[in-house]
Amino acid sequence: MRIVLTALLLCVALTGYAADWSEEPVPRRLVAGESIAAVLEELRASGVPLAYSSALVPAGLRIVSAPRSRNLLAAVREILRAHDLTLFAVDGVFVVGHQAVSAASREPGTVLIQFRDAQSDAVVTGVRVSGLPESAIQTNNRSERSLAINVPAGEYPVVVTAPGYKTLEATISAASKETRTATLRLLPLETPLTEVVVAASRYELLRDAIDNPSGLDRTSIMQTPDTGDDPIRAVQRLPGTTSGASAQPHLRGGSTRETGIVLDGHRLLNPFHVRDYQSLFSAIDVRAINGIEVYTGDFPVRYGDLTGGLVLVDTLTPDEDIRNEFGLSVFNASILSAGQLADGAADYVLSVRRGNLDLILNEEIGEPAYYDVYSKMSYRPSPDTTLAANLMIVKDSVIIIPAADIDEREQTTNDTRNSQFWLSWEQQWTDALSSLTVLSASDSISGRHALVSDPEKITGSLSDERTITIVRLNQDWRLDLNERHLLGWGAEFQQVDADYNYRSTVDYYGIYQDLPDRSNAQSRAVLSSVDGDAMAFYASDRWMVNRRLIADLGIRWDKQSYTDTDDNGQFSPRASLLYRLNPRTNLRLSWGRYYQSQGAHELQVEDGVTNFFPAQRFDQSIFGIDYQLNAHYSFRTELYVKTSKSIRPHFENMFDPLSVVPELEPDRVVIAPQRADLRGLEISAAYEGDNGFDWWASYTLSKADDVVSGQTIARSWDQRHAGQIGVALSGDRWSFSAAAKVHSGWPMTRVYLSADDTGPAVIFGERNEARYRDYFSLDMRVDFRRPTRFGYFSWYFEVSNSTNRENPCCVDFDVATDTAGNRVLDQSFDYWFPLLPATGILLEF
Repeated sequence: MRIVLTALLLCVALTGYAADWSEEPVPRRLVAGESIAAVLEELRASGVPLAYSSALVPAGLRIVSAPRSRNLLAAVREILRAHDLTLFAVDGVFVVGHQAVSAASREPGTVLIQFRDAQSDAVVTGVRVSGLPESAIQTNNRSERSLAINVPAGEYPVVVTAPGYKTLEATISAASKETRTATLRLLPLETPLTEVVVAASRYELLRDAIDNPSGLDRTSIMQTPDTGDDPIRAVQRLPGTTSGASAQPHLRGGSTRETGIVLDGHRLLNPFHVRDYQSLFSAIDVRAINGIEVYTGDFPVRYGDLTGGLVLVDTLTPDEDIRNEFGLSVFNASILSAGQLADGAADYVLSVRRGNLDLILNEEIGEPAYYDVYSKMSYRPSPDTTLAANLMIVKDSVIIIPAADIDEREQTTNDTRNSQFWLSWEQQWTDALSSLTVLSASDSISGRHALVSDPEKITGSLSDERTITIVRLNQDWRLDLNERHLLGWGAEFQQVDADYNYRSTVDYYGIYQDLPDRSNAQSRAVLSSVDGDAMAFYASDRWMVNRRLIADLGIRWDKQSYTDTDDNGQFSPRASLLYRLNPRTNLRLSWGRYYQSQGAHELQVEDGVTNFFPAQRFDQSIFGIDYQLNAHYSFRTELYVKTSKSIRPHFENMFDPLSVVPELEPDRVVIAPQRADLRGLEISAAYEGDNGFDWWASYTLSKADDVVSGQTIARSWDQRHAGQIGVALSGDRWSFSAAAKVHSGWPMTRVYLSADDTGPAVIFGERNEARYRDYFSLDMRVDFRRPTRFGYFSWYFEVSNSTNRENPCCVDFDVATDTAGNRVLDQSFDYWFPLLPATGILLEF
């Protein structure tokens, strides 16, 4: 046997190599079949303090499979582990040797590790531990916010990594049949300018964040008591948001159409199910996402053509070979598969869901059938290049029958197919210059047919067929110019085509016939085609004025040709400031101008409008303070003002916003504001405990008003006071969460009965002059999760509106005769969702 240890140690001493080589990138030659001895020699020649015996590592010893680890130290340990070898640190030199005892001969033990920030003592999440034997089992302990590692007894040198922290090398010790605890403290990296968040009104709902209103991970969203495990509904837990039955939120007094949803760089076109009836659910599978960012205001100039808010959804990035999930619940049946391919150079995500409501609901009230498919394939031909292909298909075949009596029938059917495909190319050209290019094609075909038959009031029918095609190319560039300036610029081009074929007819009788400002009959027929293009350009500079003050400055220009409006485009300047008052307190100030054009798919043909309106404009100012008291408590306050003198006219139903044939109802009115004033104060607090107990709370004081014909009128979703509070208790297997929401009643319009010479007549009061009673809902959820031979089994039970409170939404009225023979107004209320129980299971394997 030829021993080279002595000579090698001398060589190491002469080289004087003292750098931490665990941070070095993994060489390309670490592939299956490569000689391990040759790899070690190459590392040694480059100055790595490494020693081995040729008896342990003969020339014929080969790499079994390419390592998955992304740092060099862990990768070397990984290729050695396949041959029952490892690295030992001896006086600054890494020595190759046998693992002391085979894993099979040692009784396992458990090490419970908690990872904390070395400066703030906060719990660190998103941690990865490498260097453990393949037999090790890692499990997240939610109650202790720690990682439980079950390994054979012994000592293990490991490498710990976490986003935003320096790599930590440590040794953990496991004792046979014992549970040991350890705390590892990670040093945070100095935040680079590229990662500083300057904008106000931004919330992260990230996979590895803590369960509070400014942070929800994938698991937490699933465990939050929101109808249908819908990640977009989870947005409604943020301050300043509200919604009725719809999954689409109102953000800070804006309408639902003013909020955009971007999935992996592509702005989605109508990503909702049952979208012609309140858009009840989004088409995004919560288990297929990695995280969500929500801008309730002050979003960067990279994103435009929106005046409300922005929801950025990032899909799941698989960190293991293959994993599969099967779910079955009241709302849907689903299959998810995700994993890495080609030794980590590629990964995929596939989600398929089918709605179950058509199988559960009584056929007499409808059959809402729907499904969605999402798939993504990513490939990294080099460390600097990432290519991805995404596909989303949303299909609805919905029948809704609110009234099924022979003398009073209302029914609508809707068949919709929405297909979206996009390619993305992310390139790191140099250490400072990078780009993202996205090419997408969206196609939507929908057919809506409805009838209403109440011979005493109304009879009518409609047919609404639409085809929308949008092809879009957008490219974003980023240049890290120096330590003080981060430049960004980009452009967007899109070609749009839309075809409309709409027909409707309606006749009014009885009390509907005598309503003010209504004709007895109405008929519409619109056949229209729209084609054209839109473009946008933007530039921005994130400027570090000094170590405390950072500015984000930008300008954007948008232009549309298909609208035929007489303008030269829309200029949108924006500026945001971040001032670090101290390590725990940040002050934020922003001002921006935001435009939103009318989309080619938003022509209001159902209300007889065949022209596009000019882009609406909002000017927005925000002042905010966020304060981190300690590792457990955080507080946040924001004051916002949004004003506009250019609002697109729209249509509403004064008494029944839940109608399936809204354009046929006699309470349909046009709202054409000359001005809009939206303002509010948001206060929120959150507590993150070490024992699995969290809570959060928020209060919002706001108002959302339109000025119509010189009169200030509250918007139909205005709520002056709103509060939310939530708690979450997590254990190893069981978790419980509850969330309560209360807000001022939404505005309503009064109905009166007046008598004149011709008899009693129904008249309307001033629009939105009164209020429904206050809204309250308490939602609760219980989750159970346990390991099985094949993976994990999960079960949940949740109740929405657990107190079954009647929260009024709508007014129904008629004229009746009392016992004295007098004509009186018969008025009643309809309500938002009643108590809704739901349950489901999930198998992970």
